[in-house]
Amino acid sequence: MTSSLTVRWARVTTLVTLLLALEPAHASQETLQLSYATEGEGCPSWDGFIAELRARSDKVVFGVSGRRFSVSIVQGQPGFLGELSIEDGAAPPSVRTITGTDCAEVASALGLIVALAMDPEAKTAPRAELELPLPATESSPVAGAERPAAPEPPPPVAPVTPAVAPRRRAQVPSSPGAHYAWAVGAGAAALSGPAPRWLLAWGPELELSRRQGDARQALGVALRFARSDSLGPSVELASFELLAAKLSLAPLVWAQRWRARVALELEAGQLSVEGREIPVGERQQRPWVDAGLGGRLGYGLLPWLALDAVAGLRWAITQDHFVFERPRRSVYQVPGLVLEAGLGLLAHLP
Repeated sequence: MTSSLTVRWARVTTLVTLLLALEPAHASQETLQLSYATEGEGCPSWDGFIAELRARSDKVVFGVSGRRFSVSIVQGQPGFLGELSIEDGAAPPSVRTITGTDCAEVASALGLIVALAMDPEAKTAPRAELELPLPATESSPVAGAERPAAPEPPPPVAPVTPAVAPRRRAQVPSSPGAHYAWAVGAGAAALSGPAPRWLLAWGPELELSRRQGDARQALGVALRFARSDSLGPSVELASFELLAAKLSLAPLVWAQRWRARVALELEAGQLSVEGREIPVGERQQRPWVDAGLGGRLGYGLLPWLALDAVAGLRWAITQDHFVFERPRRSVYQVPGLVLEAGLGLLAHLP
């Protein structure tokens, strides 16, 4: 086990060195702004992360000015995804990502990047080989802002020292800010309702998800095309064609290795009916609108790729009755209930 961790850490160290080759080095002591947010089991606390940074370099100083380092770790499908964003003035932020099966290893790798970005001579040994400092006290600028000082006599001028205020403002908020992510993919589903028999609808999908703490929401858009002969030759009096867009809003998403959500759905488009095997061909086009509930249950094939099972139960708002005039005959009456079942594949963008 120790040998495996050593080899893995050697690879991480090599990768970090290559990533930082393009970053400007800061050999002297520099002040930085730091935020740290985690989600999942086994992740180091704020104090543990700061302790490892100080064990790697004594040039790491925290404040309210200088470059901003934002560290976030979320539980993916499967494993953990860590992200480090470095903002320096008006320049575009530099983003690094680390993936792994253990949250502590991902946090340690991101901490190593932060330490080396501040001090090229920082220690690169694995966390287990570092001499971690004692728990933080009031002498620690960031830890002192995180919780009350240890019971020891403070300096006489500490209560009126102007420098105390910036240090307290440098603490990381306990509730991290919202994080947004995009996903693209495609889906195929069987539809009952727009035609006398099931239609096969397919098309691309786009999803925007929002995460703040443990709360997740998702907004999705899917373009769909379906024909009545997609599942084999039609024996009806007419062929049916549906072109529509479906909007879904999921106010609550559960996401671990398995990902589940229930969403409000609205679909709008055009339903076309064309006569066949009649003396005079006739084509009718009507608007199509339905609304209701939809659900998705997905499994993470990879940290960035998920396979979803899709189901829907909606009500047809436009319940048209299609009648051909020459000769006059009833073709189809759209029912009120619309059913959907299918599969979708979503790739989550970094």
